[in-house]
Amino acid sequence: MKKYLFATLALIATSFAHQSFPQALPGGGGIVFPNPPQRIHNFLGSGGNKIGYDIFISQKNEMIFFALAAKFPGVIDEAKEMSCLEGFLRGFMQKDKNVLQNAKVINFHGKKALSFSVKNKSRNFLGKTLVFEDFMYLIATEADDKDLQEDQFEKFVRSFTLPNEK
Repeated sequence: MKKYLFATLALIATSFAHQSFPQALPGGGGIVFPNPPQRIHNFLGSGGNKIGYDIFISQKNEMIFFALAAKFPGVIDEAKEMSCLEGFLRGFMQKDKNVLQNAKVINFHGKKALSFSVKNKSRNFLGKTLVFEDFMYLIATEADDKDLQEDQFEKFVRSFTLPNEK
């Protein structure tokens, strides 16, 4: 009897350890969080230049997982996508003495995207951002130096889908 109790408890613990929480994102994309995310919805700007955005935040151990979906007033011209992403990164760098560790243009889901890492004192921020139609998506993690797990970040990034990939 004792043997079956431990086997059952081990099975239950394993199933909880591998839980995932799929989240539909505004614009039709999706991503899988390690724990149920909290959602923040807000707007930037005013009038016809309003940008609505949703931030989804989840935590696993000491890592924080983010997905941001920002809706622009219209479709972003493909020729202007990179300047949009670079503008986002410049704005991000102005906050809290952030120091850019690296940034590079990558192919992500068939689109040009920025992959970057930022450091602020003992905190690290890893992110990938891209524009798709009238949305900008940011997929990122943040953790202290000792708690950063790049494999967890990459797993999170791999779970991201664009609307046309469903």
